[in-house]
Amino acid sequence: MPWNGDFIGFATWEDNDQSFIAGSLGKGNKAEVWRGWLDGRPATLLYENCGLAVDLSRDNKFILNTMLWTDASGIYEYSLADKKCTLLKSNIATFITMFDPDGKSFLYSLVSH
Repeated sequence: MPWNGDFIGFATWEDNDQSFIAGSLGKGNKAEVWRGWLDGRPATLLYENCGLAVDLSRDNKFILNTMLWTDASGIYEYSLADKKCTLLKSNIATFITMFDPDGKSFLYSLVSH
């Protein structure tokens, strides 16, 4: 996927095995989420400013996102149907976040001492 942003950090496959969702930082460290295609179609921007996509719900309705580097650090959920970003957990910087298999909760890692 041609890329002119600053960073692509996370990606998750969609159920069709023909596309993936990628969380990235565009120019100026703006959080962006893109859909990339394996058939050569150009990538499409899905949304901005809701963190970096890390997991897709089993029903393909929600994307779980993390924001690591700003004052808005936390875990976010983006609704593909409503095109709405919701903060689920604030002040957490984590790379590993995923939907629980039950579809009713999410899991995330934290640093311990």
